[in-house]
Amino acid sequence: MSDTEIQPIERSADSSVAGEDSRDSSGSAGFTALGRVSTEILCEIFRSTLPHKRQYHRVTHNTPPLADCTQCALGDALLWTTVEVSCLGLQLSECYPLAALKTQILRSKNAPLDVTFIIVGRSCAHNSSLLEVLIRESHRWERLDLGGTMDPEILLVLARIRGRLQLLKYLEIQWSPNVLGIRDIFGVAPQLQRVVLTQNHHDDEAEVLPILSVPWSQITHLHAWDFIGVSRVLCQTKILVECTLQNGVVLPGTPIVLLPRLRRLSVSDNKFLEFLETPSLEYLFIDFGWRLDNFDTENSVPYVPAFLRRSQCQLKGLTLYNCCLANLNPILRGHTNGSTTHFQDLPNIDGSLESIHFTFDVASCHSESLYNFIVGRRRTLKLLSIWADSRSPLSPDVKERLLALRSDDLDVLLDDATRWSGPLAKLTKDMEPMY
Repeated sequence: MSDTEIQPIERSADSSVAGEDSRDSSGSAGFTALGRVSTEILCEIFRSTLPHKRQYHRVTHNTPPLADCTQCALGDALLWTTVEVSCLGLQLSECYPLAALKTQILRSKNAPLDVTFIIVGRSCAHNSSLLEVLIRESHRWERLDLGGTMDPEILLVLARIRGRLQLLKYLEIQWSPNVLGIRDIFGVAPQLQRVVLTQNHHDDEAEVLPILSVPWSQITHLHAWDFIGVSRVLCQTKILVECTLQNGVVLPGTPIVLLPRLRRLSVSDNKFLEFLETPSLEYLFIDFGWRLDNFDTENSVPYVPAFLRRSQCQLKGLTLYNCCLANLNPILRGHTNGSTTHFQDLPNIDGSLESIHFTFDVASCHSESLYNFIVGRRRTLKLLSIWADSRSPLSPDVKERLLALRSDDLDVLLDDATRWSGPLAKLTKDMEPMY
């Protein structure tokens, strides 16, 4: 047996390592050495040390010696903390052998674990020992991604983690009638702050499900995808600082929800803005996306200026993605309910905007109004990014005038989809969607 082939070793009574000590001792030395190791070598280490990966291992003549790097990897617990059990209709043992899982758990020592379950079908009856190994380590779970359509037997096993999630900080779950049986197992998670909810459905089968039981009062980051009636969750998250709402359904008669600490908001439909009030908002991202073909100017656009008036927030960054300038013209002019006002009437958008990022499908016909909107905020702007479809670009005259705005304190980037680096990296990060 070669030095790199690791056999699973059962944890003995005297082989346990104290939590904090093991975390400290397994980190610094290993990472110092591994910082000089290429990704290719690390991949070879994992292929050769995890039993279920050996079948894919191919040694080439130019493969560097692995002995030193392997010893670093075997001694660094943090390199073994990501566990993924992903099976689509297969037996779990076919996807992740028990020996491999035991090896990985042993090598991770007492470090926090990042665990992913994506299980479809009846796969628990013959593989309970595999899940048992992970459930025994649930007190170490720091991140949990729970997906798939799991049968009652798997859910029954998972229910045993109730009350043991002392380290859990991140939860991602595909919320459906299938998993209602475990809706309360996350109720006690004192460190949980980030939640991602996905509710896959067809519009003709939309169903308002009971709310997942998590300590919503301590959640600071929420991403809801295809969720029906998300306002029922938002009204319980008073310390939320970041929120992403994508492709969900807004229930009729939804009341205004106040989010006093929210600083970053990303929405895929500006109708979400109809029921939100965010006085501390600094960055707003709207992705119009596939809704452009059926864009209803009179009924949809007014939500933006009305939302800004209601919130009275001091925006620092505004991103409008996949939009049509012809339809956004009312926003730029502050158009509401058929009456035309000037955006200057909105102090929350005037004296604070530092970054603007617009991408347009159609821009040439309304370039002038865009230019006037930007020039009116020139005093505070530090970054301006505009990308227009090549079939209908910005008019040459307006493009030239926008480029003329460049200065030491304002970076202007037109028709360029590349990312920035350096001092402006933070500004561009604030402009990106929170996906």
